[in-house]
Amino acid sequence: MKRARKAVVGVVGLIIFVVVALSVSGCATTKSVEGLQEKVNAASEKADQALNAAEAANSFFYHSAK
Repeated sequence: MKRARKAVVGVVGLIIFVVVALSVSGCATTKSVEGLQEKVNAASEKADQALNAAEAANSFFYHSAK
């Protein structure tokens, strides 16, 4: 019985330690997630522009080859 109680106390202590460690280490905040989302959106927009330019160039070369 004492062994089970020690195990429960150990697990609870470990959980508390992990929670405190994560809160101190600075998990992703809303601000950092928003910043990352802005970067992803900017990269996606650049990729869309590059795709459109490539399609336009491909269309130009396709039609001029006929």
